[in-house]
Amino acid sequence: MTRSSRADILGLLAVLACVAAFYLASYRHILEAPGHVYQNWDQTIPPFPDEIRAYGSISRQAWSPLFEMGSPGTFNGISRAFDLIMRESLAFLGGPLLARWHFLLYALAGAAGWWLLCRRMGLGRWPALAACLLSQFNPRTYSLAVSGHGFEVGFSLALAPWAVFCADKARSARGAAFAAWSLACGMTAALAFSGSPMGLALTAAFLGLWLAGSLAVTCRPRPLAALALAGAVIVATQAHWVLPMAGLGSAGAKYNQSFDDVKAHYLHLYKDFSSPPRQALLGHTDNLGMGTEQAYPVEGPYAPWWEASATALLAFALLGLTARARAPSLKWFAAVCLLTGFWMTAGANTLPGRVLYEGLLARVQMVFFLMARPMRWLSLYQAGLAVLVGLGLQAVADRGFWRLHRWPAPLAGALCLLALAGYLWPWWSGALAVPRNETTQTMALMPQPLPESERKLAAKIAADPGDWRLTVFPTVSGPTGDVPAPPATSLTRNFGMLGKDSLVGPAFVGQPFGRFLLSLAHRPYPWTDAYGRLLGLGAVRRVFLDRNVPHLSYDDFGWMPRVKRGSETLADPGDSLERFLAAQRDLSPDPDWSAPPFLTLDNRDYLPRLRFVRSSLLAAGGLPLLAALAETPGNLFADAALFSGTDLDAAQAEALPGKAGLAVLGDGWPELLLPWLDAQAWKPASAGSSPAPGGWTRLDERWRLAPWLDASPLDRAALLALGPAALEIPLDGRGAHRILARVAALPDGHAPGAELDGRLLVSPGDPEPLDRGWRWLDLGVHQLGGSSVLRLAARGPGALVAGVLATPEESFETARRALDQAFPPDGPVLAAVQAEACALPGGAPYAPLLEAPLLGSWPGLHREMEGLRTEGFDGTGAGTLAAEGSHVGRALFRLDLPREISGFTLWCSPRLFGDTDGLAFAAAEWSPDGVSWRPLFEIAGRADGRWEDVYGRVLGLRVEEPLRALHLRFTLRQAQLNSLGNAPNRPMRLALEPAAPLGGAPSMGQAVELPARFETRPPRPGRYAVQARLLTPDGPRWADLGQRETGADGTLDLSGGPPGMACDLFLLRSGTPPDPAAPLPLETRRLNPTRYEASGIPPGGGLLLFSESWHPGWRAGEAKPLRAYGFMNAFALPPGGPESVVVDFAPQRLRDLGDRVSAAAWIASGAACLLLAGWSVFSSRRKQGRPRETP
Repeated sequence: MTRSSRADILGLLAVLACVAAFYLASYRHILEAPGHVYQNWDQTIPPFPDEIRAYGSISRQAWSPLFEMGSPGTFNGISRAFDLIMRESLAFLGGPLLARWHFLLYALAGAAGWWLLCRRMGLGRWPALAACLLSQFNPRTYSLAVSGHGFEVGFSLALAPWAVFCADKARSARGAAFAAWSLACGMTAALAFSGSPMGLALTAAFLGLWLAGSLAVTCRPRPLAALALAGAVIVATQAHWVLPMAGLGSAGAKYNQSFDDVKAHYLHLYKDFSSPPRQALLGHTDNLGMGTEQAYPVEGPYAPWWEASATALLAFALLGLTARARAPSLKWFAAVCLLTGFWMTAGANTLPGRVLYEGLLARVQMVFFLMARPMRWLSLYQAGLAVLVGLGLQAVADRGFWRLHRWPAPLAGALCLLALAGYLWPWWSGALAVPRNETTQTMALMPQPLPESERKLAAKIAADPGDWRLTVFPTVSGPTGDVPAPPATSLTRNFGMLGKDSLVGPAFVGQPFGRFLLSLAHRPYPWTDAYGRLLGLGAVRRVFLDRNVPHLSYDDFGWMPRVKRGSETLADPGDSLERFLAAQRDLSPDPDWSAPPFLTLDNRDYLPRLRFVRSSLLAAGGLPLLAALAETPGNLFADAALFSGTDLDAAQAEALPGKAGLAVLGDGWPELLLPWLDAQAWKPASAGSSPAPGGWTRLDERWRLAPWLDASPLDRAALLALGPAALEIPLDGRGAHRILARVAALPDGHAPGAELDGRLLVSPGDPEPLDRGWRWLDLGVHQLGGSSVLRLAARGPGALVAGVLATPEESFETARRALDQAFPPDGPVLAAVQAEACALPGGAPYAPLLEAPLLGSWPGLHREMEGLRTEGFDGTGAGTLAAEGSHVGRALFRLDLPREISGFTLWCSPRLFGDTDGLAFAAAEWSPDGVSWRPLFEIAGRADGRWEDVYGRVLGLRVEEPLRALHLRFTLRQAQLNSLGNAPNRPMRLALEPAAPLGGAPSMGQAVELPARFETRPPRPGRYAVQARLLTPDGPRWADLGQRETGADGTLDLSGGPPGMACDLFLLRSGTPPDPAAPLPLETRRLNPTRYEASGIPPGGGLLLFSESWHPGWRAGEAKPLRAYGFMNAFALPPGGPESVVVDFAPQRLRDLGDRVSAAAWIASGAACLLLAGWSVFSSRRKQGRPRETP
C-alpha cells in the first residue's frame, strides 16, 4: 500500500467519522427515546418484524393484495432488491431500530461514493469533506427523512454516486477493465433502481446527466458504450417487473381510476407546486408541506440568515466552475446536475422547465406521474451544489485567481464553514424531532409509544392461518392522534401491514367499493346497520377500532365541522365512527381478540374470499343497491351473485349460469338494457378530463357529499351545478329515438329540467329535503334531425347530471326483447326502493339528525320578514337578511314538526357594521308557542365604521327542551344574517334530533315519516308482493303490505303503514324465486397472493366468486372473469367442470419468467464482472512486472 493510498483511506475514514458525528448530533433527540419513530403520512417502516416482512412481500408478485381488494403490482416489483436487503433481511431488527439508524447507513455509503468522485476530480481533503457533508445533509434529505420517503429513496441516493463513479472509471478504462467497470455500473444502478420508482428515476437522471457532462468534454463514443453495456445489465436485471408491466399495459396500479383523471391530478401537482425561480435557484420553496414534499424549516426570522447562507454556497458553487479538475467530465456532470435541478424545481415557471416536463417527461407518462412534484428533482440540485462547492473551495486553495497571498484560502474556508453552519442549522439544531405544525403532517421524527397490547395483537393477526381481510378504524383518511403528538399506537397508520389484507383504507386508493364503504361510514349518524354484510362481500372478518386515538379528517364528507389545527383547517368527525360501529347489528365485540385500547368486532356475515353459488341476478343500481339489499331478511349475497348491466355485454348476460331473475334499485330499470344497446347510446355529461362547463363542477372532489354520488360506472363523469346552470348534450342520431336522462338533486338542491331543441319536456324541480338519489327521467320518444341538442337546466345549485341514454326506438325495443328472452317476463324480479326516493310530494324526512335550512324549503317551515333587505336567495338555504340604516328589521320563523324533538341547535352567522353611533346589534329569541320568548343571543357592534368579516363569526347555540313546534325571532340593526351556501360553509339552519328516536338506522341516511304516499315504477308491470322496512320505537321490522299490482301507466302504489313510524325501504318481489340453496363450502388454499386453489366444487355448474378487485388478468383454469357486484371477479363454471380449479393472476407467469431472467442476469453480470476485473488486474500487474526494453 502506497503512502498516497494510505492517506486516502485515512481521509475517507475521517470523512465517515464526521458524517457519523453530524448524524448523531442531528438525530440526538430520538436515538435514545423509547418507542417507535413516527414519520408522518408516508411512514414506510412499521414497528414490528412481521409488519416489515409484510411490507417487503408486496414486491414479490405481480398482484398486490394488501390494500382495498388488491391491485396490479406493476411497479411494486421495482423495489424487490431493496425489499430483500432492507426489509426482509433486516426485519428481525424491528421498526424502532431500523427507523433510527437506516439514515446513518445511507449517509456513510453515500458520503463514501461522493468522496471517491471528489478525489477522482483531484479535490483536496477539506473541499471533499465539505462536498460529502453537503451531499448527505441538505434540505432534500431532510425532507425525505421526515416524510418517510427517505427509507426507499435514500437507498437509491446512497448508491447513485457509486454508479456514476463506475461509469466514469469505465470511460477512462480499456479492454477488460472497461467491461468490468461498465458491468459494475450496471449492477450498482440496477440496485439503486430498486429504491422505489422515484429512486429509479433519480438514478437514471444521474447517469443521463453524467453522459451529458462526458459528451460536453469529448464526443468520443466510449461514454455511450459504457452506458450501453450498463443499460443492458439494468434492463436484464429489471425483467422481473418490466415483463409483467409490458403484459399489463395500462392496467397498472391506478387501474380503478381513469387515465385522464390521473393525468389531470399530476398536471395539477406539477403546475401548482412549481417553485418561483428565485427560490428554485436556492433549492427551496416557501410552500412547505407534503404537496410539494419540501419540509425544510427555514421560515420566520431565520429565513434571511438561511437565504444568505444558501446564496453564499451558490456563489462557491459558481466559483467551482472555474476550478481545474482531473476529471472534467465530473465537473460538467455537477454543473448539469445543478442547472437541471434548478429547471425541474422551477417547473412551469421557466421555459426550460416547461420543455423538460411537457415536451420530454409528458411523453413518458408513468415517469411523469412518478416525478410530477417538482421538489422530487431537488436531489439533482443538491448533488450538483455539493460537488461544485467542493470545487469552489479547491479553486480558492489552488490560488487560481491570485498568486501573491495565502490568506484567501483560509478565509474562504471559514466563510464556507459559516455558510454551511447556517445552511444546515435545521439539521444540527435538532429540529428533526420538533413538530412544525399541529397536524399529523408534523414534518418531524417523533417517538411513538408501542403498548404491549398492540404488539400482541399484531402477532396474533400475523399468526392466524385464516384467509380473511380486516378493517381498521379510524382510517388514515385523516390525522389520527392527539396532534401534534403522534398517535398512542401505530395501528391506524399501519393498517395494511398487519399480516392480513385490508379493506376501507385511505380515500386516495380509489377502489370503488372501498371508497363507497369509507363514505358510508363517515356520516353524522349511522346510514346503515348492515355494514358487516357489506364488509362480508369483501371477505372482511374482523373490524378493529382504536378507541384511544382521536382523529380528524382531511375530507369533511359534506357535514363535518371545521377546526383549526396549526396551519391547517381540518374536519372533525367527533365520535361518529364509534357510534356507527355500535349501531351495526352484524358486528359484535370479540373478547378473544380485544385488548384495551383496541376493540375487535367479529363480522357475523363474513363470506370467504373464494366461494361458490348457483344463482345469478342481472342487476341495476350500482353499490347503493347492495346497501339496500344488505338490509333485507336473509343474506342474498350468500346465495346469488349480482351482475350489473353496466358491466356485461350481450353475450355475457345471456350466458350467465343459474339465471334467477332481475334485481333493481328504484327506477333503475334502463340499466338492465345496457348489455344489448350500443355503447355509443350512453352520452356522459362530461368527456374525459375536459374542464366542466360554466356553472358546473366535476364530482372528482365532491364524491364525499353522499355515498351514492360515485357508486356506479355511469356516474364517473357526472356534473354538479354550482348555481343556475344549463348543460347542453348534442344528440347526433336521426329518426325516432328513446331518450332517458340520468339526473339527481342533492337534498335541499334544485332538480334539473329538460328541453329538446327548445321544447320543454320536464320542468326544473324545486328544492326539497328528501334525498332521492339518482333517478332516470324517461323523456319519451322524439324525432331527431342529426343535430338535436338536449338541454338540462337547473334554477339553482345542487342539480346533478350523469348523462343521457339516447338510442333509436327500434334498438330500444330490440334490447327489451333480448332482455325478455334472456330473463323471461314471468321470472323472478326483486326491486328495492328507498322510501325517500319514491315518496310523493308532502312527505317529511325522518333521521336521527335533521338540518332544516331557515332560508330554504322544509315541510312545516314558515317565514315572515319586516324591514329587512333580502339578497341571494337560491332556494337551497343560502342568502342574506340585512337591516341597514337607522331602522330595525325583524325576521320570524315558525317550524311545525311531525314528531317531538329533544331540542334544537341553531347555526347562524350574524355580521355587524361598526356603527359610529354604537347602535348596531343582532339579537335572537326562541319560543315554543310564539307567545313567551326566551333569548338566544344578543351581540353589539363595534364603533369602527367597518363591516365585520363575512366568515368571522359562526354561532352554534343548543337548547334542550322537548318541542312539537318552534318559533324563532331575529332582530337586526346595521347587521346581517348571512346564510353561506358556498362550500365548505353551510347555510343558516336548525339541527333537530327526535326526543324518542326510532330504533334502527335509516338505510342511505333517510326514512319517511308515516303516514305518507309512495309510488314507484317497477322494471316490469304485474303483481308484486310488497314488504316495507319500518323504523319503530322497538327497532326496525319488516311489514307485509300484501300483493300490489301496477296501474295502467306502469306505476305501483306503495302507500300504507301505521302512523308514528317511519318507512325506510320497500322490497318488491314478483315471480317465484328459487329456494335458497344451502351453503356450499369449498376447500380453499392460498398458495400466494396470485394463486389460489379451490376444491370440492359441486357438479352441475355455477359461479365461482373471488372477492378480489376485478381485473381481466385473473383466470380460473381457462375461464375469464366477469365483474360481479360491480367490483369482484366471478367465473362461470360449466356443468361438467372439474371438482377443483386453480385461480391465478395471468401476468404472474410473466413475473415468474422475469424473476428467472433477472436472477440469471445478476449471476451472469456478477460473474463476468469479477472475471473481467480479475483478468484486468492480472494483466496490469503482468505488464508492470515485464522488464522494459532499452533502445
